[in-house]
Amino acid sequence: MEGVTNLGDYDDMWHSKEGNLTIHDFVVQKNGKIGLYVEGKGEIIPPKYEGFRRQWGHIFVFDGDLVALYDDDGNLVVPLKYTNITIANAYEKPNFYLATTKSGATTLLGDRGRVILPAGHIDSASFSSGEEGKWCQVYKNGRMGIMNLRTGKIAIPCIYEDNIFFGGGKWPDRKVGVYRSTSSGDVIDIWTLGGRKIASRTFSRSQRYSMKLWLENQLNASFYYD
Repeated sequence: MEGVTNLGDYDDMWHSKEGNLTIHDFVVQKNGKIGLYVEGKGEIIPPKYEGFRRQWGHIFVFDGDLVALYDDDGNLVVPLKYTNITIANAYEKPNFYLATTKSGATTLLGDRGRVILPAGHIDSASFSSGEEGKWCQVYKNGRMGIMNLRTGKIAIPCIYEDNIFFGGGKWPDRKVGVYRSTSSGDVIDIWTLGGRKIASRTFSRSQRYSMKLWLENQLNASFYYD
């Protein structure tokens, strides 16, 4: 095969459509394990796994109950020590990853598998509203908080409902309003995305319009009132 290493280096080699492989990919096998050889690049995944798949510019590899993650060039991003890996922001750079440990805890990883938040501090994360590489929403026990990705710390604790009211400005000084329900009413807290608490006020269920006006005044923004 032109452009392919000597087959004698492996026990077997073949093309496969499984795992989103391309026409340039060859599955290589040695001692009962498989790896990935790419025409023009060479061996990028050593034959020591049970399976793999290409997805979102990465290659997931599997061995037993564990999964590891490589980039498209065969650089190891997340080592083989987790039971599940999710690319939290697949279409942005840098990438962040949610990984599940053997005990079922979730850890947040950064570029090249750097641990940003150790296992057990959060259950999940969302990058849909966050600014690339700066902050994201994190969740623990069904409650939302804000994670500072630059410092690796939770800037706003996970005690709020899954809703954010945004004011003007830029990170980390941009103001946001978050709320939590208590037996005495709805508590509205004003924070900066960097983690500085500015104001707090409790409103009864019948004070929704007053809450709206206070929130607009604090954030210098307008919100729809239903």
